[in-house]
Amino acid sequence: MINKKSILSILLFSLLIVTGCKEQDTPVVPTPAPTKTALISASPWITTAITISPALDLGGIIISDLYALSDACDNDNLAIYKNDGTGTYDEGASKCDDLDPQTSAFNWAFNADETQLIEDGKTIYTINELSATSMKLGDSFDGAEIGATPGTTYTVTITLKHQ
Repeated sequence: MINKKSILSILLFSLLIVTGCKEQDTPVVPTPAPTKTALISASPWITTAITISPALDLGGIIISDLYALSDACDNDNLAIYKNDGTGTYDEGASKCDDLDPQTSAFNWAFNADETQLIEDGKTIYTINELSATSMKLGDSFDGAEIGATPGTTYTVTITLKHQ
């Protein structure tokens, strides 16, 4: 006759065999999110939109879409950020002035918390968005700086995509 101790031993042994034969799950290692440096330097950027808010009132003509007012020779320009902190502006396929150089070099960096873009030592834009496909840069200034209403803060937003 089998006693309780023997039955427990058999069950325990059977349980060990069943669980020991189970395939081990491969641990899932999450892929780290790309750094902002990797995102900005992945490929050249081309501007797709430039807006100003509030809209400018130019003698009854209300303007909020600055990109639509830009020349085609400006709208094909590229900004190239390299991961070593250097960059190049390229005039693109069409140049507005044949005497302008095709490219011009600059140095770039992020501020400490990577919320602002610095070029040649000067903070030029706030980074509103930076993803694998899109970058939105912003700048605010007093209307007096552009001959508009003094005391009114205007915000320009530049939207770019990878070329």
